[in-house]
Amino acid sequence: MLLIIPAIDIQNGVSAYAISGLGDMPAGTDPVAIAKLLRIENAKTLHATDLDGARDGAFRQFEVMRRLVENVDIPIEVSGGVAAVETADRLLGYGACRVVLHPRLIPDRPGVAEKILARHGPAKVVAAIESMGEPDNPGTAAPGPGHPLSIGETAKRMGFRRILYTELDRTGTRHRLNPRLLARLAVSTGLRVTVSGGVVSFDDLRDIQNLQELGVDSVVLRSSLYENNFSCQKIWRLAESGGYPFTAKV
Repeated sequence: MLLIIPAIDIQNGVSAYAISGLGDMPAGTDPVAIAKLLRIENAKTLHATDLDGARDGAFRQFEVMRRLVENVDIPIEVSGGVAAVETADRLLGYGACRVVLHPRLIPDRPGVAEKILARHGPAKVVAAIESMGEPDNPGTAAPGPGHPLSIGETAKRMGFRRILYTELDRTGTRHRLNPRLLARLAVSTGLRVTVSGGVVSFDDLRDIQNLQELGVDSVVLRSSLYENNFSCQKIWRLAESGGYPFTAKV
C-alpha cells in the first residue's frame, strides 16, 4: 500500500500554508496544531520541512522540530537545510525518525553526507534529489553528473537505501511529476523512492501506486492535502468543525 505522508512546511517558526475548510488553521498557525490535526485525520507519519533552512542551506527551526516530536505520537521525518553532522545529531536526538539531507549535499559535499550516513545509518538518513526533470524523449545519451539518475546511483554507492525525489520546473517550483522518470530512477538505483509533491488528485496517486513494485512506495503531500483535493477530507473536516468526538491520540 502506498504510504501517504502529510507535509508541514515551516517558515519563520509557523506553518507556511493554510488548511482549507477550517477557519482556525490559517497560514501562520503553530505547526504543532497542524500536526495534531493531521494526526486526528489518521496520518501515520509526518514530513516537516524548515523552508528557511532549505533556502539558506543551514537548518534554522530546531525548537519547532523539538516541539513537534514531543507533542505528536507518530514518526516525524525532518528536512530543509540538514547539511551538517551536528544538525543531524541534534534532530535525531530530539526523536525525529529520519532526516533528509539537503539536496546539494551529495553532489557538492559528499564527504559530509558520508559522515552523517556512517554515524546514523541508512534507516535514519535519506538522500534528497531535486531535478528539473527531463524531456519526454530523452534519447539514448547517458545521464550527465547532475541528472537524478546519476545522483541516485551515487547515493546507492554511498550506502543510502532511500531517496526523496522532488521534480521542479524551470522556475524552481514544484509541478506534476513524470512517472516514466520515477520508474527509471527506482529501477536503475534499486533504492526505495519517496515522491515529494507533484500530486494534485487521486489519479496522480494511482499513477504513483502503479510504481510500487519498482520501489516507489510513498508520497509526501502538500497543497493538494491542504486544499481538500480528496473527497474524504471534506467529510473529516466538516465533522471536526462540528466537534465530532475523535479518539486518535494527539
